[in-house]
Amino acid sequence: MAALVRCGRSSGALDGGRIVLFVALVLAASLFEFGGLAMLFPLLTFIEQNGNVDELAKQSKAWATLADVSKTTGIPISYGLLAGGVFTAFVLRQLCSLSAGLVSVHAKETFARHLRSNLFQALIRANAQHLNVTTGKPIAQWVGQICHSAANGISSAAAALTLSSTLLIYLVGT
Repeated sequence: MAALVRCGRSSGALDGGRIVLFVALVLAASLFEFGGLAMLFPLLTFIEQNGNVDELAKQSKAWATLADVSKTTGIPISYGLLAGGVFTAFVLRQLCSLSAGLVSVHAKETFARHLRSNLFQALIRANAQHLNVTTGKPIAQWVGQICHSAANGISSAAAALTLSSTLLIYLVGT
């Protein structure tokens, strides 16, 4: 395992900047998703109260704060504004998720390419009798399968981090 991590670091697939970028994008996606869902309740309450912000402000601190911000900025609270906020939060979540996915795929492919190159270089330098290992497959196919399986570990770790951060945001937010 340590050899795979060294290979990932030397290939640039697992460098600190890429890991930080991925984690930041995943956390941002989770926060935007939570924000969009959290904004649905005020939107539904607004519709239920027929847009009466003063009545809503009496019932909730969040609505009182929102009403104060509306008065300070001069931007009236409307159905379109709230719905636009929910829509924007979900679009930003999708953009962050897409970007995190692209970073993950790039890291996986970079890692697989670097590992494949290293393995083929080792095979070229290897003693011929060491290559006579019975794998049941041609050696090139076997090496390709090993690289693919090892690189899938990056995708699995990325998926686990994404799901864990979303769960954490929901648990903290509720």
